[in-house]
Amino acid sequence: MISMTSLQIALCDDNSLSLQLAQLAIQEYERQHPDRLCRLHCFSSGTALLSFLDKHKDFCFDLFILDVVMPEPDGIQTGLELRARGDQGRIVYLSASPDFALSAYDVHAYSYLLKPIDRKKLFEILDNTHLSPRRPQARMFAIHVGSSVRMVSFDELISAELNSRTILYTLADGSVLQTPTIRSSFKTEVATLLAHEQFVQCSVSSVVNLRYVRCLEKNCLYLLDGRQISISRQAGAGVRSKWQKYWSSPSETHVEF
Repeated sequence: MISMTSLQIALCDDNSLSLQLAQLAIQEYERQHPDRLCRLHCFSSGTALLSFLDKHKDFCFDLFILDVVMPEPDGIQTGLELRARGDQGRIVYLSASPDFALSAYDVHAYSYLLKPIDRKKLFEILDNTHLSPRRPQARMFAIHVGSSVRMVSFDELISAELNSRTILYTLADGSVLQTPTIRSSFKTEVATLLAHEQFVQCSVSSVVNLRYVRCLEKNCLYLLDGRQISISRQAGAGVRSKWQKYWSSPSETHVEF
């Protein structure tokens, strides 16, 4: 007996021909993979998609395939609204131009495909989405980068460090995001992180995700990416207490680089 798994997909495009071509591509994927069902829901606008979700509040899409250029809200605006609602479904953008790829990055999009759709690339996305079940909503943190906002999950954020009047956020993929000049204190800027058990303040200018700590010594945290973060005398007792509490939980596991 074939085990059937169903992927809930929202396809949103105001161009009827583009919508039809995307539908045909997904139907071809189903023919090639009879054990992987794709429940396709088609929308001609971002408004129609968001209205559907308003009416079906318990419904979750695994994958959103959004055209970029549509009457307002366009694909980018629709993606931003989905993220503002806390929806962590994968977003894939479709466009005839690569010019909107940077905006798609602001939405934390999974992929960006140029029209006409490359079926091989689309099929790879469908494969990966099928093989990676929708995870519980990740806790997200907003980082201001230039004039935009980048949403990152707590689990991909390794550290936050004050650098003059800006903050450097180091991510698990090795990238570093630098904010514009901050107007409030460092502690205020990272207060959301410090409210959770996996983050600890090591000094007046550094916060670390304990998930990425290899070991703790008297005055230093050794991170899995090879860095060493100094612990101030004032923060020492608090760091050790939070470290012990965090790692005594049986649900916590190390990350490996």
